[in-house]
Amino acid sequence: MIAALEGDATLMQALAGDRSHAASVSTAVDEVTESADRPATGVFVNRIAVQGFRGIGSRSTLDLAPGPGLTLVVGRNGSGKSSFAEALEFLLTGENRRWAERSAVWKQGWRNLHLAEPVEIEATFAIEGERQPLVARCTWPAGETELDAASTAVRGVRRGDGRAAIGWDAALSTYRPFLPYNELGSIADSPPSALFDVMSAALGIESLVDAHKRLREQRLAREKRFKAVESDCSRHRTGLDEIDDERARTCARAIEASEADAWDLDALELVVEGAIDPEGDGGLPLLGKLAILPIPSAEDVLATAGRLQAAVKTTRDMAATDAGRAGQIADLLQQSLDLHAAHGDQPCPVCGDGALDGVWRERTEGEIKRLRQEARAAMQAQQVLHEARHKARALLTEPPPELRRAEEVGVDAADLTTVWSHWTSLPANVPDEALVEHLRHSHASLKDAAATLHEQAAAELRRREDAWRPIARSLREWLPDAKQAALARRAAPNLRKAEKWLLDETGAIRAERFKPIADRARDVWVLLRQNSAVALDDLELAGGSTQRRLALGVSVDGVAGQALGVMSQGEIHALALSLFLPRVLLPESPFGFVVIDDPVQAMDPGKVDGLARVLHMAARTRQVIVFTHDERLPESIRRLQIPARVIEVARRAQSVVECRETRHPAGQYLDDARSLTLTTDLPPAAAARAVPLYCRLSLEAASTEVVRRRRIGRGDAHAAVEETLTRARALLQKLALALLDDVERAGDVLPHINAKWGREAGAAVAWSNRGSHDPIPPAQLKELVSRTDRVTRSILSLARSK
Repeated sequence: MIAALEGDATLMQALAGDRSHAASVSTAVDEVTESADRPATGVFVNRIAVQGFRGIGSRSTLDLAPGPGLTLVVGRNGSGKSSFAEALEFLLTGENRRWAERSAVWKQGWRNLHLAEPVEIEATFAIEGERQPLVARCTWPAGETELDAASTAVRGVRRGDGRAAIGWDAALSTYRPFLPYNELGSIADSPPSALFDVMSAALGIESLVDAHKRLREQRLAREKRFKAVESDCSRHRTGLDEIDDERARTCARAIEASEADAWDLDALELVVEGAIDPEGDGGLPLLGKLAILPIPSAEDVLATAGRLQAAVKTTRDMAATDAGRAGQIADLLQQSLDLHAAHGDQPCPVCGDGALDGVWRERTEGEIKRLRQEARAAMQAQQVLHEARHKARALLTEPPPELRRAEEVGVDAADLTTVWSHWTSLPANVPDEALVEHLRHSHASLKDAAATLHEQAAAELRRREDAWRPIARSLREWLPDAKQAALARRAAPNLRKAEKWLLDETGAIRAERFKPIADRARDVWVLLRQNSAVALDDLELAGGSTQRRLALGVSVDGVAGQALGVMSQGEIHALALSLFLPRVLLPESPFGFVVIDDPVQAMDPGKVDGLARVLHMAARTRQVIVFTHDERLPESIRRLQIPARVIEVARRAQSVVECRETRHPAGQYLDDARSLTLTTDLPPAAAARAVPLYCRLSLEAASTEVVRRRRIGRGDAHAAVEETLTRARALLQKLALALLDDVERAGDVLPHINAKWGREAGAAVAWSNRGSHDPIPPAQLKELVSRTDRVTRSILSLARSK
């Protein structure tokens, strides 16, 4: 399982028996269990500049305030406002969800018709912890019509070419901070698995999901493999059963089990490779021996008979001469020589006539030499005869024992047995001439009978081998797959156990991590469901694999129903927002900004108010940028007195798009202050206290934007900036941060303002600071608002210059 967490290659190694991955177990576990606790890096949008893209012709710039807060970008349909949102989305992701499911006409209309110059999208981002901004730029040369032909360059805190150089691909996949209008309504058409994947992606359990997927894929691949091989095995069993061969029977026994891991593939391999003979001395070996059963060759028989006949003749010829008694005569003469040598010359002791003297001695020695030669020739002839007779008898051997077993393998050996019996039946004492005659005349019958038996045995052996060879070849080719199937069959149960365990654990972790999102989604829905009878009772990431889905439990006036089936279009949009915002507002998301395009459509007035409150809630921790053409949202923002910057986008001829800030939170407070100076419904004493309060709130709002823009822009952590602003409770402290970048210099603020913008400005700040406790004369209220307006604008100019 740990190997599955590490990746495909490591899992394959583990399944192959390599345990070297075990050393990194703790690392893999830490990555899974701690993924949700990693600190995020805040990314905020400073500026979006667009030229020649979609509805924008010549270069137009949308300046934004980096840091939490709500910004409304308003303009009529066709004003080009949404082109900024689409441009930013394309710059970061390389696609636009609004076009993704549209026809080719939509995708081909990306280039503005009124500009022939190069197309450019540029965005500047402030990143927590970085003193430099990150600038990403996407360009197309003049005349280029292919959207995918863009070149992307990154400069600033990071440098590189290509979208990957931005370094946010993984985060954009998980915490995509864009919600285009078409996605608001597409939730009704999205498959259940798509909603599940979108919500699950933000939970930081991708490694667990991927590991489960790897385990499942490996298990399914192995099950497919061994099931196919096991099915194919029945074909081999049938073929083996049709062969009367001990090898086939042995192989059939080796694979008789229905499951691959019970097969004796080692035994099967030894048989098909011929390494062992399951029959031992059985049929095949016997046939092999019968097919080459040895008999004396005709050449040996004839040669042996010839040598015996020649030896007989030589011996007979020797017997006809004195050679047979030459040895005895030579011995007798040798005794006479010995006598003469001992006693000297004397009469012959045998005949008495001759004399044993020197002449006799010389003559006798020559005779002995001759006689000895004749005796040796006779002895050699006898020896040759003996050997020739022995060799001839050696040819008359008994038939081998295999001949008696020939019937066991279906070979008729009766003729050869009879002939062989005659071949060996010659008595031992027959004359040599009869032996020669027997060899010459009986061998032909032996040879013919043996040839017949050889042919029968070879034919039977060929028949058996012809039957065995194809299935042996088939088994040999099938064997590697069978071995893999056996391994797969053994691995599958463990894979299934690991898969189930990981699925259960992933489900538990998913449910635990999804609960805060579900709770927040319900909270958002409560705000958005104004005047709706539909209650969002429960959200659950249910099922898994192909059955995964986002289960939406809703009720209508307390009666359970199908979510999308009972909702109006406005409620569907509200539901989409309820699911989108909790995900992008997770603290793990590195994106401090959220871009929402046209969320108001199809919402009734009550839901628009709910939307305003939801956006206000999100803007406490995020830079919320909302593009809308519907005046109901700005109206609701004003009526509910929600701080927001309002930027108006207007389009003139030739796609010239202009952005103008019409309403900053600071200006909103001043508008409220002016209204109080004009109303007759408020007692003068109350107005004298309330107007300075709104002037003070205006100055604080302007100061807050300057501080956020400056400090976040130079790399300060967003949390640290907010903590600094929270600690700066007094107006002069906030102004000290904005003007002097030092909260401890509150005492220097008024002198600094007097010197920089005049004493009237300083007086306006002073009255705003103490007016709620020390009422200003009613006659001076309008002047206070006017002076505060000038000071506020001066402070905000500092923010725009940063």
